[in-house]
Amino acid sequence: MKCSFADARRPKPEGWTVHSPCIGPIRRWLDPEQPLANVRTLADTIDSSLSARRFQAILLALFAGLAVALALVGGSGALQELGLR
Repeated sequence: MKCSFADARRPKPEGWTVHSPCIGPIRRWLDPEQPLANVRTLADTIDSSLSARRFQAILLALFAGLAVALALVGGSGALQELGLR
């Protein structure tokens, strides 16, 4: 049996796990009585571990953009009050 991870790189529907043909012999060698659960690709593991930081970075970028926009509006309003155009 040739071990190929080409199927693991294909996108899977939400909730599916990847079962490679290489996992079976390794599992039987280690302990065949142990259940095999939560098998995921490395990309899925990295994505799930970085999702909170990604959300925080996007939220920070949105608030930073809002702060810049408010500063520009406030700066232009202050210049108009001073009579400078």
